[in-house]
Order: sequence, then C-alpha cells, then structure tokens
Amino acid sequence: MNYLVEAILVGLFCVFLYWGLQWIKPFLLLLFVLGVLKHSLGYASGIESLYCNYGQACKATHPLFRTEAYTDRLFLESLMEGIAFVSVGLLFYGVTSKVYIVFLIGFFLHLLAEFSGLHTEFCEKNCRRTSPKTV
Repeated sequence: MNYLVEAILVGLFCVFLYWGLQWIKPFLLLLFVLGVLKHSLGYASGIESLYCNYGQACKATHPLFRTEAYTDRLFLESLMEGIAFVSVGLLFYGVTSKVYIVFLIGFFLHLLAEFSGLHTEFCEKNCRRTSPKTV
C-alpha cells in the first residue's frame, strides 16, 4: 500500500470507531478514548500484523519475511496515542464537524508517523519476523 491509501484507511477506521463512541461527552474525552481504543483494537484485531506485512515502512525494513505484531508496551503506546488524538484534535476543534475532525486526526497522525520515522521504529521494534514469505 502507499502512504496516502494507508492514511485514508486509518481515517475511516477512526470514523468507524467514532460512531460507536459518540455518546461520550465531552469531545476531548471522546478523542482520548478513541485514540486509546484505535491503538488497542488495531493490535487485538490483527491490523498491526497486517501493517507489519504490507505497510510501506515495514516493507522497507524487512520485505522478505512474514511478520506478526507484538508489543510489551501496548498500554503505554495506547495512552500516548490517546494524548496525540487530543493534541491534534485541539487544532481542528470548532473548525468543522466532529466526524471530519476524527477522520482528519487519523489521517494526519498516520502521515506524521510515516514521515517522522515513527512507523519505521514501530516496524523494527514491534514486528516479529516469523518465517520467509513464500512467493
């Protein structure tokens, strides 16, 4: 996948989660919970393992291996993502509707993580190489 497609999919995943959480008030608390759940559910559902195998940053670090996401820092990473959602959400707050804000947060945070090298670090630390890929 390419960076833009990945970012759009992350934004849509955030909107999907938002629809289930929109009862949470105030909005900044909702953003924190959304960020924590997005990261936690991404791991629990296997989306992070999918990213380990097909994400742009991970393909660059170890393209020849089937990988599986693992982490011993899931709780801390999830809290940090919740804080990031609130921080970026403050930039967009009041500018547009909440559903667009949620999409934009997911979209821009994903791109920021790609271009800052955070995703490459994720791939190196959280993607376990299990076996060579079969062609």
